Amino acid sequence: MTGEETAPTSTARFPRSSWNRFCQWTLSEWDLDVNQFRLDFVQPRVAALIGSWGALDLESVSEAVKDRPRARMELVETLSLGVSELFRNGDHWMHVREHLTRRAKAGPLRIWSAGCSFGAEPISVAAVLKSFCRGDHTIIATDMSEQALSRASKGFFYDDEMVEVSQWMRAKHFEKKNGGWQAHDDLRSMVRFQQMDLLTNEFESDFDLILCRNVLIYFSDSAKDRLYKGFHNALKPGGALFLGCSERMFHSALLGFRSKTPFFYERPSEDEHWRSAS
Repeated sequence: MTGEETAPTSTARFPRSSWNRFCQWTLSEWDLDVNQFRLDFVQPRVAALIGSWGALDLESVSEAVKDRPRARMELVETLSLGVSELFRNGDHWMHVREHLTRRAKAGPLRIWSAGCSFGAEPISVAAVLKSFCRGDHTIIATDMSEQALSRASKGFFYDDEMVEVSQWMRAKHFEKKNGGWQAHDDLRSMVRFQQMDLLTNEFESDFDLILCRNVLIYFSDSAKDRLYKGFHNALKPGGALFLGCSERMFHSALLGFRSKTPFFYERPSEDEHWRSAS
């Protein structure tokens, strides 16, 4: 064999040393272990993506995504292969349930799942609302990926995406079907899916809850601040922003939020805001 040895698979696209450095970079940058995936599956996806950017090799990828949130999102989406699940970080969802049941006493709720990927989180919210919150509630789920939204609209999930769903919840809201689980129509009908770029499209408003989990890690600090301010304005007083466990809003008070936990932030009610200012 001549030249640098390639990664050990018949369809390997990159030299072993370059791929290893790339994997170390993605692990450091996003805590994403690309080595968990089959090379013959993930390497062609990476090759096609960076080729569409005009990047010549793996060594130029970090520069290609620098200060380009859209490219960073495309890369992580490609590498993560849509990795998510319903009720991800299950203990965190107790805060969501408590928040929604309390807010629902005042009337119908509006919820936004920003960066919804293939629909695990909006369907999780729908299941919580159907189970514990009476009323005609609205869930808006947005993503920039047409492919992700196409799958999300079907409401179908595989076994490894249902690990955190209780047997009671499965029996109540899902049907075992075709090697996976199909969400009932009454859950799917609660969710309106639409394409959206968080950095360029205007936000709707009057939300009781916004979920934006494991999305903001793709953005620069300045872009994050813009989004935090946009989310704050989009929430009703007393509404909450639910982030991923690896995301933390520093200086949350300066951005107008009250930190309940490192991943759950509320916009204070008008009365609370007035008292704090007086």
